[in-house]
Amino acid sequence: MSNRLSIVDIHSHIHDMTRIGPFLKTAHANFVDTAKAQGLGDEWDAYIFCADLQGKSRETVMAAIDNADFSDVVIARTDEDCSRTITVSGSANRLYLVMGYQIICNGDIEVLAYGLAQPVDNGLSMSDTLKRTLDQNALAILPWGFGKWWFKRGKLMDNTLNQIHQSAGEQGRVFVGDNGGRVFWSWVPALIKRAVSLKIWNLAGSDPLPFAAQAAKAGNTGSILSVDVKEQTPLSSLQTALGSLHEQPKTYGSGENLLSFVVAQIRMQMVKRLPK
Repeated sequence: MSNRLSIVDIHSHIHDMTRIGPFLKTAHANFVDTAKAQGLGDEWDAYIFCADLQGKSRETVMAAIDNADFSDVVIARTDEDCSRTITVSGSANRLYLVMGYQIICNGDIEVLAYGLAQPVDNGLSMSDTLKRTLDQNALAILPWGFGKWWFKRGKLMDNTLNQIHQSAGEQGRVFVGDNGGRVFWSWVPALIKRAVSLKIWNLAGSDPLPFAAQAAKAGNTGSILSVDVKEQTPLSSLQTALGSLHEQPKTYGSGENLLSFVVAQIRMQMVKRLPK
């Protein structure tokens, strides 16, 4: 397959594994709407990245995806353990699902890792987490989160960006990730601006929270770039494209309205305080 535009949501979640089909159809519909809004025409692909493997068996999760039975969604294996090709009935546009890990580093800062052969434990330092991720040739994303890049953690993120910028081995393999859950989409967080100025590119994602009202967000925030997609190795194909980027790819999304944002954040704090 020759180079064509791919729409990429780098940070999503399948919170209900019993509803994989509806999740994929929603993501595909949002990608179709984005393609129309961005004037992409009919020739495009899409990626939905879901960071839902941490603490779980990858084999069990991927088997659940493979065995899902939906009359209008066809899920096909690839040569990559973590990726699948999705075909939605009536559409000629392929959707690629990539499953990965949401790793919580020391200091409660997250790293998303896609393509790991072996999981990376929670609780390690940021530098150790990135090293173990990149040693496995995986894709690393530093996702923005409300309040998570402030104060002491903001200083840690700033130092991390400097280290990535100075390391030829990390440039083009580590990215920051904007978040469709923030308000005022036209306002870009300072550390994301700083990352882009250092050529640590920003890849946006929808990051839906585990509430029914958030389920429709998958695919509604992301990035658009040219990828020569090999259908049996979609993650590797995207990594190759990302490694050759020379400028910030176009991002899209609208963010949350203020009321929805406040309600979602309050509900999330309540969930975190529930007994395990």
